[in-house]
Amino acid sequence: MRGLLLKLSNLDPDVEASLRVIEYFDQLLSHGASLDAVLRATAALGCCTAGLRDESSGRTLRFDEGGAASPPMTHPIAFEAPVLVDDAVVGHVWLERPGAQPLDEVLIERLAVTAAARWRSHTPGANADPALVELVIASAAQEEDRSRALRLLGMNPAARLTVLAVSVPGSEPTAILRSVVAAASAGGALARGSVLGVSGVVLLQGGSDIEDRLRGPLQQGAAPVGIGVGCTVPVAQAPASWASARVALRFARVWRQRGGIVEHEKLGALAALAHVPRDVALATPDVRALAALAATDSGEQDIEVLLAVTWHGSARQAAAALHMHHSSVTNRLRHVEAALGVEVDNPSDRLRAQMAALLWRLNAA
Repeated sequence: MRGLLLKLSNLDPDVEASLRVIEYFDQLLSHGASLDAVLRATAALGCCTAGLRDESSGRTLRFDEGGAASPPMTHPIAFEAPVLVDDAVVGHVWLERPGAQPLDEVLIERLAVTAAARWRSHTPGANADPALVELVIASAAQEEDRSRALRLLGMNPAARLTVLAVSVPGSEPTAILRSVVAAASAGGALARGSVLGVSGVVLLQGGSDIEDRLRGPLQQGAAPVGIGVGCTVPVAQAPASWASARVALRFARVWRQRGGIVEHEKLGALAALAHVPRDVALATPDVRALAALAATDSGEQDIEVLLAVTWHGSARQAAAALHMHHSSVTNRLRHVEAALGVEVDNPSDRLRAQMAALLWRLNAA
């Protein structure tokens, strides 16, 4: 398609070429192209950089004619148009080039219309059919059934998928999940979610910087929401993404200093701790010592201080994060050191204490 627009304009810029451009965007919609794909296709068709801005989040997407993201802005905006959904401006799209080309007007108009149509399908869905969501992540599901469930959810079976596991405490789990789905959908990503049992499940396609997008619901909500982000995989491997999301959620509940969001791929070797059998972990002498400490009045807070220190790297930084006085943090560390017979300032002792605390928190509940 690269350069097609200029060829069409030489044939008939007023009629045939315009109809061909319209047909091209209709094909993008019929094939379920994401906003990213639509923007890339527009850039390739127009032989210029195309951009999109989400007004609610301020996030911007730009692709050059070769499909590269966020290229240097070497040319001014030649054409710009609002993206309207139900008469509300949800974003803007534009073309960057030195001067206007014959079909730029119809190109930007079709880009805006197509983006609006995709935006509607990307409208956050926190009340997705739980049976369909469960079918997508079920390991026993047939692939044709999984693909059909995704299509019924308005998602693309051919696109890669990330599954999120969400802790939904409180009396309004759907409200919590709705805020997570809305945040995950920022910038044109496609998200569908449902509450299954005691956890929320979010199916996500597209977008980047997942952790940054999800920070809002954790900071704004009154409930201590935890979010585990699974691996991004082909749809056929959705059950594996769900399994990794649940592991990440366990760490999100444990390692609270990470802000309540944990991406499985960033856990690395630490993820193996979640697979230690519970009876083995709880029988470990160091874990038994922390279990006894946790049973005291200040024990859980002492363990929280230990994890904060090992995460932030120093008692002073941990004190700032926990809004505690430095001396209080130091005193609580002494409790842990006495329970385990270690000195946290010693690197090997610190690692030992950290592993014990993680194993305790992962298996205590």
